[in-house]
Amino acid sequence: MKKLLAIMIIIFAGYLTSLGGGVYYAYANEPTSKQYLVDANYQQNASNYGILTDEIKSTSTPLDYSTNNMMLGQSIMPEISNQKTQAFNKTITTNAVQINNNHSLYMYLYFSAEHANNLTITLLDNSGNSIYWQLTSETLMSQIVQNSQSSRLRFGWQMVELPVATAQKTGLLTTVMQMNLDYSAVASNGLYNYARLTIYAPYISTSNNINVTFSDKQNFYNFSVDFGPNFSNFCVGDSFKITDWKKLFKYCVIGDIDFLKYDTNLYQFKLHVYNGGDSILETAIFSDSEYSLQFTEEGSYTFRVILYDNEGNWCWQATDQHTIVKEFVALYLLHSLPEMKVNRTASFKIYIGDLTTATSNLTATSSDTSVVEVSIDGDQLIVSTKAKGNATITLSIDASRANIAEQNYSYDYSITVAEETT
Repeated sequence: MKKLLAIMIIIFAGYLTSLGGGVYYAYANEPTSKQYLVDANYQQNASNYGILTDEIKSTSTPLDYSTNNMMLGQSIMPEISNQKTQAFNKTITTNAVQINNNHSLYMYLYFSAEHANNLTITLLDNSGNSIYWQLTSETLMSQIVQNSQSSRLRFGWQMVELPVATAQKTGLLTTVMQMNLDYSAVASNGLYNYARLTIYAPYISTSNNINVTFSDKQNFYNFSVDFGPNFSNFCVGDSFKITDWKKLFKYCVIGDIDFLKYDTNLYQFKLHVYNGGDSILETAIFSDSEYSLQFTEEGSYTFRVILYDNEGNWCWQATDQHTIVKEFVALYLLHSLPEMKVNRTASFKIYIGDLTTATSNLTATSSDTSVVEVSIDGDQLIVSTKAKGNATITLSIDASRANIAEQNYSYDYSITVAEETT
């Protein structure tokens, strides 16, 4: 059952990753314009917005899958009033932004834990007009974690759209001047690890939905592994080498921690390699040492990167990647050389191996020119028999391939020459 659960989670993770190219992010080009209440890159003007220095969070923003980096600028992590519940009430002075009933308020939300407080978001002007939305703890928690019979998915950064048409209204709000965030529990106790709330790039734009909608959900365990452009071109005798573990990832964000920039002891990555069904390697990633694995035999090798917490519990794993390791063949004849009669000439096509990237200096030699003479004509081996006997024909070529510099490769073919019979 656990194996089935892991498989279902991995399949759904691949689906989440595929969403990255088809959705809009804070800096994407949308057909409708955005009016930012707080500039995404606000740090230099933080005091104008009433954002305290300790509330500026420059280490974590949502991931931009088009660049494999976190989005530009800074997120906002309001100062809390209660260490147990992580509650706060924060009013931000915004840019003056026009708003009407066809608009929505958009912003990214990040919850550090699975149990959220109630959240009320209010937009105001300076004349007492306002609109607000209430998101209950249950609503938020249903978005932070989504369970089914076969999977459990924890999300990190996600976009919420709050349509003006669904908001509670006091007066007529036409220009936003302030935004208030009230994040507080109805009743607190010591049973829960409450989530700290962080927001990013709130803006007003044309509504896409008629109801409050959560979208652009990013996996809490958000990483992608890249074993390099030559991963599918290994041959027997080659080595898979890691000199910098960070180069193994396109991106690697766990929660709001960018593993490629910041160190943490909360999690550990491991690389597992299998040949067929047999495990041949388990090694910790992000260790200080370099690593090299030599392929000593042909086979289908599976590479799997798994994330564990600091107690060794499985958290997530990247999609398995496979490589077929074969003996390298620079060139070959489709069949062995047939027996030939004296005073005959024949040609045989020379094929270049699939993994060969470049060739030069193709030559052919005969071990006994009194029996057989050979030459090269384009991609043809020309064989001319002279007398009865046996000889060895050697084909030689300078060839280069992925993972290995140019070398000389030689292949021997035996031939028998018989006398002409009546």
